[in-house]
Amino acid sequence: MRISQYLLKSVTFYTRPQCGLCGTAKTNLMAAGKTVPFDYKEVNIDEPENKEFYDLYAFDVPVMKFEDGSSEKIVMHRITTEQAIETLNSL
Repeated sequence: MRISQYLLKSVTFYTRPQCGLCGTAKTNLMAAGKTVPFDYKEVNIDEPENKEFYDLYAFDVPVMKFEDGSSEKIVMHRITTEQAIETLNSL
């Protein structure tokens, strides 16, 4: 069985409560998913078990990590639907 390339794409969305940019970024990311499907995981960096991500991204949320199994791209702060589609297609 051959797995389609798009099924291998994933996005991890690093966020936190009280993040002013996160709602818009997530909305745009979900809209992009209608064009280019991907697996989605959301990580609240304020949770104690996510301290390593808090240390990395405390001042940069939202952070979106796009992956396809062989490469990854990180986008921080703002993203449009078009930028998300372009990033997913570039993997």
